[in-house]
Amino acid sequence: MIQIPTLKDYALGEWIETDAAAAGWPENTKVFLEIAEEKGRPLPGTWTYTPEWYDNFWIGIENVVDNGSQTAADYLAAKQPEMQSLLDQSWVSADQAKAAG
Repeated sequence: MIQIPTLKDYALGEWIETDAAAAGWPENTKVFLEIAEEKGRPLPGTWTYTPEWYDNFWIGIENVVDNGSQTAADYLAAKQPEMQSLLDQSWVSADQAKAAG
């Protein structure tokens, strides 16, 4: 995973001029930032009250992508009820926050 600053002014200014170079980012990093700005999208968990439902997807994914001990279909079938439960709780938490606020 690659992380870049979310503040455009910082990313295209001080970060790219000093921090990115110090971290060993290549000279064409500005092109990467331009592509990220044009094509980048927030992760799905950004749009809900809590992101745990989406974070849960990645727990155990190595069984599919690294060692192949589980098929993608089986993994998704097992994950769907867990993720749905967490997403439902996120909506409950959002409703509770609205009622309290």
